Amino acid sequence: MAYKSQVTNKYMGSSFAGRVNPGRENELTQLVETLSATDRALSNAVPKYKQKQVEKAEEQLEYLKSTMSPEELNAYILKGEDPLLSNKWAVSVVDGQVGRFQAGEVIGRIRREYGNYDFRDGDLRSFYKQYLPDLSNKSSAYKNGFSVAFNTWAADEYMKDADMRAQKATEDKFQSALQFLDNTVIDMEEYWSTVNSLNSQLPSTDGQENYFFATDELNDLALQHATFIVQNATEVAHFDKAMQILTMDRGVGKNGQKLGSLINTKRKDVGALVNSISQERFRFETRAIQKQEWEDKETIKNILVSTFDGLDLRDEAAIAESRKQIQLINPEMAATFDRLISLERVNAVSQGEKSAFLLSIANGDYDDDPARMIQDIETGQYPYDMITTALSVWTSTHGRILKAEEPIFISNTTYARNMDLINNSLKKGFQMTGTGLLSENYNEAKRNAQFYMESSILEFEASGDKTNAERREFMKELGDYVTNMFTNENIVNPDFGNFENIQSLGDEAAANNTNINAVMRQMAQEMPAFDFTMTDDIALDNIDFDNMAAGVQQQLNQTVYPAIADEVIKRIPAFFQDNIMQVLDAMTTSDVRNIAEAMGIEPRVLSAALGQYVRNNQ
Repeated sequence: MAYKSQVTNKYMGSSFAGRVNPGRENELTQLVETLSATDRALSNAVPKYKQKQVEKAEEQLEYLKSTMSPEELNAYILKGEDPLLSNKWAVSVVDGQVGRFQAGEVIGRIRREYGNYDFRDGDLRSFYKQYLPDLSNKSSAYKNGFSVAFNTWAADEYMKDADMRAQKATEDKFQSALQFLDNTVIDMEEYWSTVNSLNSQLPSTDGQENYFFATDELNDLALQHATFIVQNATEVAHFDKAMQILTMDRGVGKNGQKLGSLINTKRKDVGALVNSISQERFRFETRAIQKQEWEDKETIKNILVSTFDGLDLRDEAAIAESRKQIQLINPEMAATFDRLISLERVNAVSQGEKSAFLLSIANGDYDDDPARMIQDIETGQYPYDMITTALSVWTSTHGRILKAEEPIFISNTTYARNMDLINNSLKKGFQMTGTGLLSENYNEAKRNAQFYMESSILEFEASGDKTNAERREFMKELGDYVTNMFTNENIVNPDFGNFENIQSLGDEAAANNTNINAVMRQMAQEMPAFDFTMTDDIALDNIDFDNMAAGVQQQLNQTVYPAIADEVIKRIPAFFQDNIMQVLDAMTTSDVRNIAEAMGIEPRVLSAALGQYVRNNQ
């Protein structure tokens, strides 16, 4: 049964039966109409007002963007002090912008952490997830602002990631196949059949046939394999193998056509690789030859060092073994070795000649042939004990040349700086009185001093590894000695002694509360005039009057020179008696002149007498 209202029209609006009051009805009707009109006005006005406030907020944000950095704008908004951005109608705008800002911060952090992303162990979405904030308690405007900004950026990153994964997958496929070929193909006649076996068919997609390796990819693989072989070649055969890959027939294609070789494809990259193989093979062979020559030099040097280092010339067994080793590397050197160890061998070179020889080694004159250096030591009549020093200088020079380095007296700052200081000090001895100008022979003196310092440094370094502290002390002593040698502007080439000997004498003199210069001065002061009557017994019968000069020289050598040398040696202090040869070597030009003057003989006569003594007692 249909429902029937118990309230009739006449009773509508009333909860009880009775007559309706006409006046009351009119008042209510008017109120309802008024409220309805007001509601309609408000319904229209509120959205307009809200929209206007939102527009003002957006305009304010756009303006602030042009004057502030994102970080500054974010901080400004969060303060809530801007009236246009802090009213309730602007909240959604602000939330949306703050969401965008946080998205930017998250993106920046992700970029900084990209180094921790391993595409093989995970995916990009999972990687991003650990950096995404919790948005559950954020407004819809905030979520929307964050999501739009982040997803727009992430979409592009996902595409890049997909491309990278595809590329890496292809690279891995090629690398695995390359290793497979390199490890399994022994017989090169089977090479291309093995390569072609990788052309396995895969399920078709969109009606298109797919293969594990397409035909073009097979060619690329072989090309990569040949390149790999060249890059890792350790013998000439590897270059031949790479070239064989490019020149071998590839068999027959799917349509029965002959494929020919990779070279037949006329591909530019194939042609470039052929040229590269030829060039690299030539370089490899050249390096191999150079390496063998270097190893031969090292072998010769090592044998020479082991042969001469500490060799006792009185030990016949050791000499025989050394000679055997020399003969193994260079039979011609056996005769050189015999002459070097001869006890009757005369050493007739000056300290200057020794220094020049060491510097020639340091300049690389013997870098290609250490055996020739030993031969020149013998033919040049250099002392036997110089061999060890020469070999040490050669070793350091050889290594330095390979690395394109300067000699140590240039490359080491301690040496270079102190040589400059010594040269500056040297100038004082060549300044002309009253003018301050340098005499014209200063440059020659500087060259002589430089020459001596460089050779002394080489000898010092050859005696073992040195610290910079030891080098500084050495240079101080060397500087004192060199500047003392140039006592005035007239001395441009003094008779320098071996500085290693001078050093040891200096230490010995210091232990006896004196120094070498003081010893030399005392010898000159105490030296008596030479008594020529002791030579009156020279037998005229022994003089060859047909060759008077030769006869006189003979008597000088046999009688006069020994007597002069004996007078000098008797005046050498007792604490130097075990180092007489070193004392004589340490005598400067000035020392010889002063002693000769005291003895009443010519300096050249004294030099000849002492030189003969040295030669006879070496």
